Amino acid sequence: MNGSLKIIIGSALFALIPISIALSPGSSVFSLLLGRLVVAVFIIFLLYRKLLRNERIVRGQRGLIFFWSLTMLAAMLAYFKSIQLCGMGLSSMLLGTQPVFIFILSILFFSQKIRLISFLAVLLCSLGIFLVSIRDGVNEVYSFFGVFLAILTALLLALNFSIKKKFLNSYDSMYLIFIQSLVQLPFLFFLVDWSELTLSSNYLTASLLLGAICTVMSYKLIYDGITGTNSQLIGVYQSTEYVIPMFIGVLFFEENYTMIQWLGCGIILFATLSIELLSGKTSTIENEQVKTHQPTLR
Repeated sequence: MNGSLKIIIGSALFALIPISIALSPGSSVFSLLLGRLVVAVFIIFLLYRKLLRNERIVRGQRGLIFFWSLTMLAAMLAYFKSIQLCGMGLSSMLLGTQPVFIFILSILFFSQKIRLISFLAVLLCSLGIFLVSIRDGVNEVYSFFGVFLAILTALLLALNFSIKKKFLNSYDSMYLIFIQSLVQLPFLFFLVDWSELTLSSNYLTASLLLGAICTVMSYKLIYDGITGTNSQLIGVYQSTEYVIPMFIGVLFFEENYTMIQWLGCGIILFATLSIELLSGKTSTIENEQVKTHQPTLR
Protein backbone atom coordinates (compact mmCIF):
# COMPACT_ATOMS: atom_id res chain seq x y z
CA MET A 1 0.00 0.00 0.00
CA ASN A 2 1.57 3.31 -1.07
CA GLY A 3 1.75 6.42 1.10
CA SER A 4 -1.10 8.32 -0.56
CA LEU A 5 -3.53 5.41 -0.14
CA LYS A 6 -2.56 5.04 3.53
CA ILE A 7 -3.29 8.73 4.12
CA ILE A 8 -6.65 8.50 2.32
CA ILE A 9 -7.80 5.42 4.27
CA GLY A 10 -6.47 6.78 7.56
CA SER A 11 -8.27 10.07 7.00
CA ALA A 12 -11.50 8.23 6.18
CA LEU A 13 -11.23 6.46 9.55
CA PHE A 14 -10.49 9.79 11.25
CA ALA A 15 -13.72 11.07 9.69
CA LEU A 16 -15.66 8.69 11.95
CA ILE A 17 -14.91 10.90 14.97
CA PRO A 18 -18.15 12.93 14.65
CA ILE A 19 -20.19 9.71 14.52
CA SER A 20 -18.44 8.43 17.64
CA ILE A 21 -19.27 11.64 19.49
CA ALA A 22 -22.90 11.37 18.37
CA LEU A 23 -23.09 7.88 19.92
CA SER A 24 -22.64 9.37 23.39
CA PRO A 25 -24.31 12.82 23.32
CA GLY A 26 -24.39 13.12 27.11
CA SER A 27 -20.64 12.79 27.50
CA SER A 28 -18.33 15.78 27.83
CA VAL A 29 -15.47 16.50 25.45
CA PHE A 30 -12.92 15.69 28.15
CA SER A 31 -14.47 12.34 29.09
CA LEU A 32 -14.66 11.22 25.44
CA LEU A 33 -11.03 12.18 24.85
CA LEU A 34 -10.03 10.35 28.02
CA GLY A 35 -11.85 7.18 26.96
CA ARG A 36 -10.29 7.43 23.52
CA LEU A 37 -6.74 7.59 24.87
CA VAL A 38 -7.21 4.87 27.49
CA VAL A 39 -8.44 2.48 24.78
CA ALA A 40 -5.57 3.47 22.43
CA VAL A 41 -2.87 2.97 25.08
CA PHE A 42 -4.33 -0.38 26.14
CA ILE A 43 -4.49 -1.70 22.54
CA ILE A 44 -0.94 -0.59 21.66
CA PHE A 45 0.49 -1.96 24.91
CA LEU A 46 -1.28 -5.27 24.35
CA LEU A 47 -0.24 -5.72 20.71
CA TYR A 48 3.12 -3.94 20.49
CA ARG A 49 4.92 -4.64 23.77
CA LYS A 50 8.11 -5.78 22.03
CA LEU A 51 8.22 -2.62 19.92
CA LEU A 52 7.70 -0.43 22.99
CA ARG A 53 10.62 -2.13 24.78
CA ASN A 54 13.00 -1.66 21.85
CA GLU A 55 12.20 1.92 20.80
CA ARG A 56 13.91 4.84 22.53
CA ILE A 57 13.52 8.60 22.23
CA VAL A 58 16.62 10.28 20.84
CA ARG A 59 18.36 12.55 23.34
CA GLY A 60 17.36 16.15 22.80
CA GLN A 61 13.98 15.34 21.28
CA ARG A 62 11.96 14.83 24.45
CA GLY A 63 10.84 18.45 24.54
CA LEU A 64 9.90 18.36 20.87
CA ILE A 65 7.85 15.16 21.29
CA PHE A 66 6.14 16.65 24.35
CA PHE A 67 5.18 19.77 22.38
CA TRP A 68 4.17 17.66 19.37
CA SER A 69 1.88 15.55 21.56
CA LEU A 70 0.22 18.63 23.01
CA THR A 71 -0.53 19.99 19.52
CA MET A 72 -2.62 16.86 18.90
CA LEU A 73 -4.35 17.15 22.29
CA ALA A 74 -5.23 20.79 21.57
CA ALA A 75 -6.44 19.83 18.09
CA MET A 76 -8.75 17.12 19.45
CA LEU A 77 -10.12 19.38 22.19
CA ALA A 78 -10.88 22.06 19.61
CA TYR A 79 -12.39 19.59 17.12
CA PHE A 80 -14.63 17.78 19.61
CA LYS A 81 -15.94 21.08 20.97
CA SER A 82 -16.45 22.46 17.47
CA ILE A 83 -18.56 19.41 16.55
CA GLN A 84 -20.76 20.02 19.59
CA LEU A 85 -21.16 23.71 18.71
CA CYS A 86 -21.47 23.55 14.92
CA GLY A 87 -22.44 19.98 14.02
CA MET A 88 -20.36 17.35 12.30
CA GLY A 89 -20.87 18.59 8.75
CA LEU A 90 -19.81 22.21 9.21
CA SER A 91 -16.88 21.34 11.49
CA SER A 92 -15.62 18.80 8.98
CA MET A 93 -16.04 21.19 6.05
CA LEU A 94 -13.90 23.74 7.85
CA LEU A 95 -11.15 21.13 8.12
CA GLY A 96 -10.89 21.74 4.39
CA THR A 97 -8.53 24.59 5.31
CA GLN A 98 -5.98 22.02 6.48
CA PRO A 99 -4.32 21.51 3.05
CA VAL A 100 -3.64 25.24 2.84
CA PHE A 101 -2.05 25.27 6.29
CA ILE A 102 0.02 22.20 5.42
CA PHE A 103 1.13 23.88 2.20
CA ILE A 104 2.20 27.03 4.07
CA LEU A 105 4.03 25.00 6.72
CA SER A 106 5.77 22.99 4.02
CA ILE A 107 7.21 26.26 2.76
CA LEU A 108 8.42 27.14 6.26
CA PHE A 109 9.61 23.67 7.27
CA PHE A 110 11.04 22.47 3.96
CA SER A 111 12.20 25.82 2.49
CA GLN A 112 9.91 25.66 -0.51
CA LYS A 113 9.28 28.82 -2.50
CA ILE A 114 6.08 30.84 -2.07
CA ARG A 115 4.12 30.95 -5.31
CA LEU A 116 1.18 33.11 -6.42
CA ILE A 117 -1.23 30.18 -6.56
CA SER A 118 -0.62 29.37 -2.88
CA PHE A 119 -1.53 32.94 -1.92
CA LEU A 120 -4.68 32.75 -4.07
CA ALA A 121 -5.60 29.42 -2.50
CA VAL A 122 -5.44 31.02 0.96
CA LEU A 123 -7.75 33.82 -0.19
CA LEU A 124 -10.20 31.33 -1.72
CA CYS A 125 -10.18 29.24 1.44
CA SER A 126 -10.92 32.34 3.52
CA LEU A 127 -13.90 33.10 1.29
CA GLY A 128 -15.10 29.52 1.57
CA ILE A 129 -14.84 29.64 5.36
CA PHE A 130 -16.97 32.78 5.44
CA LEU A 131 -19.65 31.25 3.20
CA VAL A 132 -19.97 27.94 5.05
CA SER A 133 -20.31 29.82 8.35
CA ILE A 134 -23.36 31.75 7.12
CA ARG A 135 -26.74 30.25 8.02
CA ASP A 136 -29.86 30.64 5.85
CA GLY A 137 -28.04 33.07 3.57
CA VAL A 138 -28.50 36.01 5.95
CA ASN A 139 -26.57 37.48 8.83
CA GLU A 140 -27.46 34.67 11.20
CA VAL A 141 -24.40 32.52 11.75
CA TYR A 142 -23.38 29.42 13.59
CA SER A 143 -21.31 29.78 16.71
CA PHE A 144 -18.33 31.88 15.67
CA PHE A 145 -16.39 30.23 18.46
CA GLY A 146 -17.21 26.82 16.98
CA VAL A 147 -16.05 27.99 13.55
CA PHE A 148 -12.84 29.35 15.08
CA LEU A 149 -12.21 26.04 16.86
CA ALA A 150 -12.66 24.06 13.63
CA ILE A 151 -10.14 26.26 11.82
CA LEU A 152 -7.78 26.03 14.79
CA THR A 153 -8.07 22.24 14.56
CA ALA A 154 -6.97 22.35 10.93
CA LEU A 155 -3.95 24.51 11.82
CA LEU A 156 -2.91 22.31 14.75
CA LEU A 157 -3.25 19.10 12.73
CA ALA A 158 -1.19 20.64 9.93
CA LEU A 159 1.48 21.57 12.48
CA ASN A 160 1.39 18.07 14.00
CA PHE A 161 1.83 16.30 10.67
CA SER A 162 4.55 18.73 9.53
CA ILE A 163 6.57 18.22 12.72
CA LYS A 164 6.24 14.45 12.37
CA LYS A 165 7.45 14.48 8.77
CA LYS A 166 10.30 16.93 9.43
CA PHE A 167 11.70 15.66 12.73
CA LEU A 168 10.15 12.33 13.80
CA ASN A 169 10.19 10.10 10.73
CA SER A 170 12.83 7.81 12.25
CA TYR A 171 10.42 6.52 14.91
CA ASP A 172 7.88 3.76 14.41
CA SER A 173 4.41 5.32 14.06
CA MET A 174 2.83 3.05 16.65
CA TYR A 175 5.49 4.01 19.20
CA LEU A 176 4.81 7.69 18.53
CA ILE A 177 1.05 7.20 18.97
CA PHE A 178 1.70 5.44 22.29
CA ILE A 179 4.01 8.19 23.61
CA GLN A 180 1.67 10.88 22.31
CA SER A 181 -1.26 9.30 24.18
CA LEU A 182 0.73 8.92 27.41
CA VAL A 183 1.71 12.60 27.33
CA GLN A 184 -1.91 13.67 26.86
CA LEU A 185 -3.50 11.43 29.51
CA PRO A 186 -2.39 13.32 32.66
CA PHE A 187 -3.89 16.57 31.33
CA LEU A 188 -7.22 14.88 30.71
CA PHE A 189 -7.27 13.27 34.16
CA PHE A 190 -7.28 16.78 35.63
CA LEU A 191 -9.77 18.19 33.11
CA VAL A 192 -12.43 15.49 33.43
CA ASP A 193 -15.32 16.08 35.83
CA TRP A 194 -15.31 12.64 37.44
CA SER A 195 -18.67 13.20 39.12
CA GLU A 196 -20.35 13.40 35.70
CA LEU A 197 -18.49 10.48 34.08
CA THR A 198 -20.86 7.54 33.55
CA LEU A 199 -19.60 4.25 32.13
CA SER A 200 -22.70 3.65 30.04
CA SER A 201 -22.79 1.35 27.03
CA ASN A 202 -22.96 4.41 24.76
CA TYR A 203 -19.85 5.92 26.34
CA LEU A 204 -17.90 2.67 26.18
CA THR A 205 -18.89 2.11 22.54
CA ALA A 206 -17.87 5.65 21.61
CA SER A 207 -14.56 5.30 23.46
CA LEU A 208 -13.80 1.98 21.76
CA LEU A 209 -14.52 3.41 18.31
CA LEU A 210 -12.53 6.58 19.01
CA GLY A 211 -9.55 4.72 20.46
CA ALA A 212 -9.28 1.69 18.18
CA ILE A 213 -10.47 3.05 14.82
CA CYS A 214 -10.10 6.84 14.94
CA THR A 215 -6.77 6.82 16.80
CA VAL A 216 -4.71 3.63 16.57
CA MET A 217 -5.69 2.59 13.03
CA SER A 218 -6.16 6.10 11.66
CA TYR A 219 -2.96 7.66 13.02
CA LYS A 220 -0.93 4.57 12.14
CA LEU A 221 -1.96 4.83 8.48
CA ILE A 222 -1.59 8.61 8.28
CA TYR A 223 1.78 8.77 10.05
CA ASP A 224 3.12 5.90 7.93
CA GLY A 225 1.74 7.52 4.78
CA ILE A 226 3.24 10.97 5.27
CA THR A 227 6.74 9.50 5.67
CA GLY A 228 7.25 9.11 1.93
CA THR A 229 4.71 11.61 0.60
CA ASN A 230 5.33 15.06 -0.85
CA SER A 231 4.63 17.49 2.01
CA GLN A 232 2.40 19.68 -0.17
CA LEU A 233 0.15 16.74 -1.07
CA ILE A 234 -0.52 15.44 2.45
CA GLY A 235 -3.49 17.74 3.02
CA VAL A 236 -4.95 16.91 -0.38
CA TYR A 237 -5.01 13.20 0.38
CA GLN A 238 -6.70 13.96 3.70
CA SER A 239 -9.73 15.50 2.01
CA THR A 240 -11.85 12.44 2.88
CA GLU A 241 -11.86 13.45 6.53
CA TYR A 242 -13.97 16.55 5.94
CA VAL A 243 -16.08 15.36 3.00
CA ILE A 244 -17.36 12.10 4.51
CA PRO A 245 -18.84 13.60 7.73
CA MET A 246 -20.63 16.26 5.71
CA PHE A 247 -22.62 13.65 3.79
CA ILE A 248 -23.12 11.49 6.88
CA GLY A 249 -24.56 14.52 8.67
CA VAL A 250 -27.05 15.08 5.84
CA LEU A 251 -28.01 11.42 5.35
CA PHE A 252 -28.22 10.17 8.94
CA PHE A 253 -28.35 13.13 11.33
CA GLU A 254 -30.76 15.46 9.48
CA GLU A 255 -28.24 18.27 9.16
CA ASN A 256 -29.18 20.76 6.45
CA TYR A 257 -27.05 23.20 4.48
CA THR A 258 -27.92 26.08 2.20
CA MET A 259 -26.71 26.58 -1.35
CA ILE A 260 -24.38 29.29 -0.07
CA GLN A 261 -22.79 26.84 2.36
CA TRP A 262 -22.39 24.21 -0.38
CA LEU A 263 -20.81 26.93 -2.53
CA GLY A 264 -18.38 27.70 0.29
CA CYS A 265 -17.52 24.02 0.57
CA GLY A 266 -16.92 23.89 -3.18
CA ILE A 267 -14.59 26.89 -2.98
CA ILE A 268 -12.56 25.20 -0.24
CA LEU A 269 -12.31 22.07 -2.39
CA PHE A 270 -11.28 24.16 -5.38
CA ALA A 271 -8.53 25.79 -3.31
CA THR A 272 -7.37 22.32 -2.31
CA LEU A 273 -7.28 21.14 -5.92
CA SER A 274 -5.30 24.25 -6.86
CA ILE A 275 -2.65 23.23 -4.36
CA GLU A 276 -2.68 19.69 -5.73
CA LEU A 277 -2.07 20.96 -9.27
CA LEU A 278 0.71 23.26 -8.07
CA SER A 279 2.34 20.45 -6.11
CA GLY A 280 2.25 18.13 -9.08
CA LYS A 281 3.79 20.71 -11.42
CA THR A 282 6.40 21.69 -8.84
CA SER A 283 7.40 18.07 -8.26
CA THR A 284 7.69 17.46 -12.02
CA ILE A 285 9.80 20.56 -12.59
CA GLU A 286 12.08 19.77 -9.65
CA ASN A 287 12.55 16.19 -10.82
CA GLU A 288 13.42 17.36 -14.33
CA GLN A 289 15.90 19.87 -12.91
CA VAL A 290 17.54 17.17 -10.82
CA LYS A 291 17.86 14.91 -13.87
CA THR A 292 19.20 17.75 -16.00
CA HIS A 293 21.88 18.82 -13.52
CA GLN A 294 22.81 15.41 -12.21
CA PRO A 295 26.47 14.71 -13.01
CA THR A 296 27.34 11.58 -14.93
CA LEU A 297 29.46 9.07 -13.05
CA ARG A 298 32.37 7.58 -15.02
